[in-house]
Amino acid sequence: MADHVNVVTSTEARLQLGTMLDRFRNGQTEPMFFGSHRKPEAVILSYADYTALIELADRWAEEDAFLAEMQRRATSEDRGTIMSVEEIAAQVGLSHLLDDQPAAAAANG
Repeated sequence: MADHVNVVTSTEARLQLGTMLDRFRNGQTEPMFFGSHRKPEAVILSYADYTALIELADRWAEEDAFLAEMQRRATSEDRGTIMSVEEIAAQVGLSHLLDDQPAAAAANG
């Protein structure tokens, strides 16, 4: 986030809601920050930006769950079964996280 954002009061935000919707409909996605004493306390952002943030947060949560499972298995006392990363991902329902990996590996190779 930028070091400085333009913060409007809640009254100004309320008065600008119609204008904000028009801007979002026209593809301008700059969010509006508002709060008391010009201190950012809330933000109005486009629905497209909101859904992109939610998708990103969901992906991070999935990746965290996958990494936690990998760590759990790596430190497990049961060393009887050796599984590939792909097998573990499939077993815990996160194989889609590896879908981008071959392209990335080929690009880096």
